[in-house]
Amino acid sequence: MHLVASFLLVSVICFFSDLAGRHRRAVNVVILLIAFLILFVPLAVRHESVGIDTLAYYKIFDLIASVSNPYSTLRYELGYTVLNRLVYYFDGRASIVIFVSAAISLVPAFFLLYKYGRSYLMSISILLGMNIYGFMFNGVRQAVAMGVLMLSLHFYLKGRTALFLVFVILATTFHFTAIVFLALLFLDKARIGAKLAVLAWLVSMFFVSPWGAGLLMPYFKFFVPSDYLPYIEGGVTDQGLRVRFLANQLFCLLCIFFINVRESAKIDETGLTLLYLTFYGFLFSNVVSQMGFMDRIPLYFSMFAFISLPYVASCVVNRRSFYLLVGFLFVVFSLFYLRGLSLGSNGMLPYSTIWKL
Repeated sequence: MHLVASFLLVSVICFFSDLAGRHRRAVNVVILLIAFLILFVPLAVRHESVGIDTLAYYKIFDLIASVSNPYSTLRYELGYTVLNRLVYYFDGRASIVIFVSAAISLVPAFFLLYKYGRSYLMSISILLGMNIYGFMFNGVRQAVAMGVLMLSLHFYLKGRTALFLVFVILATTFHFTAIVFLALLFLDKARIGAKLAVLAWLVSMFFVSPWGAGLLMPYFKFFVPSDYLPYIEGGVTDQGLRVRFLANQLFCLLCIFFINVRESAKIDETGLTLLYLTFYGFLFSNVVSQMGFMDRIPLYFSMFAFISLPYVASCVVNRRSFYLLVGFLFVVFSLFYLRGLSLGSNGMLPYSTIWKL
């Protein structure tokens, strides 16, 4: 029940922050700090039984610590191996690795909130309702890579391409799949119109079916590193039209609406980059939704919905409509989050089982 209380407390704090407006920077820093601590503590100091693979990461720590040369004998990425070795050298406890991993995963999300947030309530609702926060309890290495990529996006938006590349490469040292984020360099140039966006969306839904996904699976295997092939050996699995599918289409339709009005609304370059990054992420999520391990890859793009949707919506709709959208998405994603707490997973993300009430 403390997780429900934490969610309600963070929501109330963010609600009053939205009412106060973004111009009070000192107040916003305090509000974000409080919200961060409320979410960070359960993530960083959790028991080894909380999360699908937390116990496994304790065992990985022991394994890396016990091998004289883990860099060449173990399959784990260099960055994660170095992190474990440093912790072992200075402290010797696996719980510190979990603590540091939590910080690297969550701090960048709140940094983006501070820099680009337009509604803390909407952003937090999406962050928790999409189960991005819940994913941090499970896919520890990938969550760390996602946090590093959040920082890389900030540098990209500021036009510092060299630092963007450095942070993407750094992210791959925690989870090699983060290399796909280099596609941002090309996706940001592919700003299609509304008609093509609708067509791309309809085509992506074709691959949601097991038959459509089966056509692509043999080709995707050529791009999967050998260490990850066991995750997709089961082939296509019919997961049905789950909550995630419905939520993806909601996001796609919102993005298509924003794309349709982008010129008249005068969305700035930052907003356009965020909009198309998120849209392509949800299209990609549709395409690989039936492909086992592959459905974790779109998270590197779709995770930015918690920033992009509030940012773009604030450029497109008037103040009253904006707050109506905030209220609507808060209700929707609150239900997703509470469903996740009661069932163990809200179905929004792969590999994101969390706790039961």
